[in-house]
Amino acid sequence: MPAVSGSQEDDATAPSPASQEEGGQGAVSGWSALWRFPLTRIATFAVVLLGFYAAFALAIERIDRFDYQYWAAPLAALAALAVMGRLERLTLSAYGFSKPSKALRELLIGFLVGGATMSLIVGIMAAKGWYHGRLMPVTDTLLGSLGNTLAIFFGLAIFEEAVYRGYFFQTLERRWGADIAFAATMVTFGLMHLTINVPGASVSLKIIGALSIAVEAGILFAAAYLLTRRLWMPIGIHCAWNFFEGPVYGTPVTGSNIGETLFTGHVSGPAWATGGGFGPEASIPALLVGTGLGLVLLWMAQRRRLKLSDRSVRSD
Repeated sequence: MPAVSGSQEDDATAPSPASQEEGGQGAVSGWSALWRFPLTRIATFAVVLLGFYAAFALAIERIDRFDYQYWAAPLAALAALAVMGRLERLTLSAYGFSKPSKALRELLIGFLVGGATMSLIVGIMAAKGWYHGRLMPVTDTLLGSLGNTLAIFFGLAIFEEAVYRGYFFQTLERRWGADIAFAATMVTFGLMHLTINVPGASVSLKIIGALSIAVEAGILFAAAYLLTRRLWMPIGIHCAWNFFEGPVYGTPVTGSNIGETLFTGHVSGPAWATGGGFGPEASIPALLVGTGLGLVLLWMAQRRRLKLSDRSVRSD
């Protein structure tokens, strides 16, 4: 796996997250040494995140009892990052929310990439006879439902990317490097999906699904972050990946069905190859396409890092 920890797009002179952390280097106390340990910070972040989630969920539930948890999660993640930023003397930009002027462009690029990727996955499944879908009449009710689920998946993408690529990845990277951060977030991302209740899914299917997501999505989303050193593109890819898998093509998203769908989708064939009740994201086509695209983005990130390094050497 290529080391791409230094690839900052058109920002070669910007300080790294490590250089923005506590600059004072006095005698390191026992507490200071413990605080510098990445797992201590991740545990602290998790506690702060859960606290904010509980607070936001209770508050939002009073306003809108429908799907309140989906809105509480991204707000809690951003609030937790802000608190950790104060503790670590970092800004939100250091966690991947930099260059707001590029946000819309990179979100749209990511959304197009994610939508095209899931469309290719479903297309391969249809060609194999594993997916059958029928286009539903487009009504105001359907469009309203699609808009609502798009907002939900956008919020969930912000939450998961802020947590996994925004905090976990970068906290581990600052101490142990990109390779360990890459592997650790892949495993954690997969284990998180293993805990999700998938109706009717066997233990083996859950394990296959979690492993597939850990590899394909873990590589793809991390590679999108490393390519730009910002979270906008992986948020766009993540949002479209789920939106096209569920509300567009009518298949489960990690075992769940949310809202009305553009197609009434039906998946048949061996569950280990199609993802079964887990959804196409746990299928063989998703594993091949998602991992392949992730490796391409990693290659692009490595090339960009080398170009920036060469440019820096020439300027010196």
